[in-house]
Amino acid sequence: MLKSIWQYVVIVCMLYVALILPYKLVFVNETYQYWDNFEEAINACFIIDIFICMFSAYYDEEGVH
Repeated sequence: MLKSIWQYVVIVCMLYVALILPYKLVFVNETYQYWDNFEEAINACFIIDIFICMFSAYYDEEGVH
């Protein structure tokens, strides 16, 4: 259950990186502390996702996954 919720969080983060971040890089000239903090949180989510995927592998009946 928790892993499926986490996957939705990561999907939202990827959508932000794919859609909003390029727009901000091209058209927004000002920097806001709020957006910088938000982008750091996005980066932290990706780092946490690496560790979650690393430690949540499982083996099925055949011993493979």
